[in-house]
Amino acid sequence: MSIDYWVDMISRVGFPIVVALLVLLKLEHKVAKHEDVTDLRKALVDLQRNLVVLTVVLAKSSGVDYHEAKCWVSDNNE
Repeated sequence: MSIDYWVDMISRVGFPIVVALLVLLKLEHKVAKHEDVTDLRKALVDLQRNLVVLTVVLAKSSGVDYHEAKCWVSDNNE
């Protein structure tokens, strides 16, 4: 898929929706591919790391301080 496809998709449905769909598709692929619980756990940890990276990129590109954004979504406001 070309970059034009992704730009068009983001412009039509929005960046957060595209990211959520990609995460769900990747998770579905991992679940179907790996039956071992250890592999599934590693896949979930990888997905979490990817989401953190995407959050940082989105925060920086939007001019939002990462630590401020982290406080918004943190359970204990660390």
